[in-house]
Amino acid sequence: MLEDSSITFDELVGYKLSTRLEFADRMLDDLFTAVDHYGSQKAKEARAVLEEWDREANTDSRGTLLFYLWASRFNINDPANYSVKWNREHPDTIPDGFSDPLRAVQLLEATVDEMQARFGRLDVPWGDFYRLRQNGRDFPANGDQLELFSKKELREAWFTPEQVKKHTVRTEVFTQKGVEEYLHKR
Repeated sequence: MLEDSSITFDELVGYKLSTRLEFADRMLDDLFTAVDHYGSQKAKEARAVLEEWDREANTDSRGTLLFYLWASRFNINDPANYSVKWNREHPDTIPDGFSDPLRAVQLLEATVDEMQARFGRLDVPWGDFYRLRQNGRDFPANGDQLELFSKKELREAWFTPEQVKKHTVRTEVFTQKGVEEYLHKR
């Protein structure tokens, strides 16, 4: 939203539902450079998958799982891993760079080994791995509203008292004696 000072409602919904991984945008160029300098054939195969990846975490995105598992090994929250550490003056562009590019590549190679052992390939769709499960329902990740969330859809908003009352199932009232619960029949 920092890049767009005037947005439409549809654009706002698009931003809300975006699964773009900004960390990938920030770090993949450095990872690719490190692979060029230090990478084995398996690191180069991973690079090829990551170059084709849309940098989104959609159910059909191929590369998200590879990046996610690498980032987990890399420990993105450790400031010692970056050549340019985070500070509040530039929160949208840093951290950046690797303090140890060789280690970043070695972690990528270990991630390749893990993915080959677990899945037999590097381009596993994110939705095959990351699932939303509740009450016997199972959806690829991408809510009560799991199905809408998985489809990147929003539910209808209830604006009037009549709309809210029509959809109310239970009301809880917090009192000094505890919680009083009222069930509503529709």
